Amino acid sequence: MLLSLRIYETDPDAKPRPRNPFVDDVVGRVSAGMMQGRRPVALSTFRFCSDDPAVTDRVAELYGGTPEDYDENTSHVITDAVTVDAIVDGPDALRSSLILFGPSGPIHHCDGVEFLEPPEDRGTPCGCPPSLRERKDLARSGRGPKPHIELRFRLHDDPELGYFVLRTSSWSTVAELPAAQDTLEEINGPAKVRLVMEHVEYTTKAGRAVSYHYPALTVIGAA
Repeated sequence: MLLSLRIYETDPDAKPRPRNPFVDDVVGRVSAGMMQGRRPVALSTFRFCSDDPAVTDRVAELYGGTPEDYDENTSHVITDAVTVDAIVDGPDALRSSLILFGPSGPIHHCDGVEFLEPPEDRGTPCGCPPSLRERKDLARSGRGPKPHIELRFRLHDDPELGYFVLRTSSWSTVAELPAAQDTLEEINGPAKVRLVMEHVEYTTKAGRAVSYHYPALTVIGAA
């Protein structure tokens, strides 16, 4: 008879989670913003974070900026780069969903039509409104989920440095997902993707000037 430990039967919360290859071997994270205290700050260039200062040092060599300690465990660099070319392994490198976070984690996680979590609700209608405008309004009010987009990639300029994950909650990036996903599916293998910090300016009908940046992504072709 096979003998095995049963210690997690009495404390299931302590059971280690299965390895997630999407993020477990990632050397750094990329974003279009950061937190200063409790206040989110938008950036006009790409920001890289890593637990390894050697990674941010190399990123600074490639894209400019000055590496700094962000906290006791993390180094970061706000680069000078508005464009970063990346290599992805295939269509699974791009993930997207809608998430509403509560104090202790996600309280609503869906694909816009059906729940993704919790497991017992997966595949059932999520109840989100059909129109994009209503979805945005609910998200802005804190009563609806926001986009949660992740792209796992290596730097085209230094693939050996390792994998990075870009995360964004931009609705503008959402608009580019169908074309990017379709092209990645067609290539169905390693592909080159161009990341651009896109600048948007316009004036509303009420006369209010709006200006912001978001990470745009375009699939260039097979890598």
